[in-house]
Amino acid sequence: MADDDRVLTRAWRHLERPVRILVYLLIALTLVMIYHQSEYLVVHLFNVLLLFVFAAIIALLLTPVIDRMEMLAIFKGRRVLAVLLLYVVILGLIAGVIALVTPALIGQA
Repeated sequence: MADDDRVLTRAWRHLERPVRILVYLLIALTLVMIYHQSEYLVVHLFNVLLLFVFAAIIALLLTPVIDRMEMLAIFKGRRVLAVLLLYVVILGLIAGVIALVTPALIGQA
């Protein structure tokens, strides 16, 4: 029985170095994959954070306008209505600019 253990040990010992190299290679590949996945996560989190930053900037810019609109008799105590009207006006301006620029761009194409 002792001879069988020695034969098995000798057989495994001869595979010890290649197995160790494979284990190190798998560890390195795992670290590369973790880095790749974390990079993907960081990019997407940055995009979400960027949306929140732009939303905060827009809110900071529009708050004084909404406060002035709320002082009018029509919007007294109706902040939501003032915000909705301001959004409709801004979207209308954007649509108007697009409508004015599009024919010129098509004509140049």
